[in-house]
Amino acid sequence: MSLKAPGASGGFLRLPGRGSSPAVDDHLVAPEVTRDEIIAGRRVVAFPAEAPHGDKRVEIESLLRLHVVNALLDSALVLRAVIQALIIQGDPAIQELREAAKAEGIARGMVARGIAESILEVLEMRGITVSPGQREEILGCSDVDRLKRWLREAILPTTEAAARD
Repeated sequence: MSLKAPGASGGFLRLPGRGSSPAVDDHLVAPEVTRDEIIAGRRVVAFPAEAPHGDKRVEIESLLRLHVVNALLDSALVLRAVIQALIIQGDPAIQELREAAKAEGIARGMVARGIAESILEVLEMRGITVSPGQREEILGCSDVDRLKRWLREAILPTTEAAARD
């Protein structure tokens, strides 16, 4: 039984100059060595194709992670460039943000300075001597959480004997 469409004459349609259709396996190309061909009237030496270069399998998740990371890095660079351009142009919104950050930093610095002075006052009231280096470290610290921890330690007695007094 043939699956070819019938022609007008009742026979099967065939391509000009061809016999019967080749079997599926006939379409497979066997590895070749060099061969000479005549193309457009010129002699050409055809070499076999190189071995496939994509012979390593990569898990799709790894590949996607790489693309996502690259996209995030690229977007971060774009955002940085936009912000730099806005700063250079003196954008009012950027100026407001800078002033707010500066004011917040000043306020935070004032809070830190107040806590540092409280630590020194508590230590002085308890009769604990503070060296110039320690005084400089306490007054120079801007980490409010660390200063609060130091203040708690300065207020609380350091030994059980001191707690009983």
